[in-house]
Amino acid sequence: MKLRSCDVEVLRLHLSYEPETGVIRWVVPTARAIKAGQRAGRLTDEGYRLVRLLGVDYFAHRIAWALMHGSWPSLIIDHKNGGRDDNRSCNIREVSLAMNQQNRTRAQAGSKTGFIGVQARPNGTFQAKIRNEGRRIALGTYATPEEAHGAYIVAKSKMHPGYVA
Repeated sequence: MKLRSCDVEVLRLHLSYEPETGVIRWVVPTARAIKAGQRAGRLTDEGYRLVRLLGVDYFAHRIAWALMHGSWPSLIIDHKNGGRDDNRSCNIREVSLAMNQQNRTRAQAGSKTGFIGVQARPNGTFQAKIRNEGRRIALGTYATPEEAHGAYIVAKSKMHPGYVA
């Protein structure tokens, strides 16, 4: 979702940010149903918090960054722990798309094993694979998906500097 950016000073007029909790609150409400001090935004189906300000939707993690640093992020905001609504200052960081992908912790929706980096083999075993610098690397074949995933996590910790265990 492509969102426009208002001036950070406009954010500060309407919203406040609590770095320890990650909560964004209304200072000056923009609608009758909203009260000053109320938590801003709503959760999307994907688990992100979205705040509507002056008719434009903004992701709360981007607002948090802008209020903390005085300017909008130029890159992607990553949630280190994977919690999409955990916008505490210690949990968000500005990263490139490549580094953001390195911090993925969940398997894709179509995964048959339920583990990231693990594929089921026709013979009933499980293969661990990882991508690094555009290359796919086989990490071995294992009896269980948990063992294969363990090998993937060890390799990920060594190869991907963006990964936060």
